[in-house]
Amino acid sequence: MTQVIHVRGNVFVAADRNTPATPIRGSVLLDPDEYVRTDDRSLAELRLPDGSVVEIGQNTEIQAGEFHRTEFRGAAGQNVISIFRGTIRFHIVRTDNTPANYKFQTPQLQIAIRGTTATVSVTDTLTEVTMLEGSAGISAGNGSTFILRAGQTFRVRSDGGQILSKEIIPTAVDPSPTPAGRP
Repeated sequence: MTQVIHVRGNVFVAADRNTPATPIRGSVLLDPDEYVRTDDRSLAELRLPDGSVVEIGQNTEIQAGEFHRTEFRGAAGQNVISIFRGTIRFHIVRTDNTPANYKFQTPQLQIAIRGTTATVSVTDTLTEVTMLEGSAGISAGNGSTFILRAGQTFRVRSDGGQILSKEIIPTAVDPSPTPAGRP
């Protein structure tokens, strides 16, 4: 199961986006498909079943799916983290020389992850994926798929769900602390 291992500020969990959220005050196990939300100046850190870490920045909302250690199922609710708004930083580990298989999805993108570190930022009109280590497969509308590598940022601008532009730009790898403020 996915576990919230660190919180700072106002962090909440809910069974779905339409039910009242419960404050998280310490370490807690998440049920499959639960939602986690942070407020201003609030941060959270999740540990996935294989030891991978997802750090949730302020004003962020995600849904953590049901996880299976090394098998990528690809079905809704399995090995998927949905990011609705805000910023996350993740470090997906490889255990026993087997790549971890996760999918991160935003309203505009699907990101296939196998042992890498990256950030994802989502607003109503902009989604950015910045690769810090490793690489990831990106799918962005119209069936276009490509590999994003360390030192690259993929930026998608949209309006009302319609993709307006897509671009890959070189990015200096930022060694600064993660969104959760931890090294």
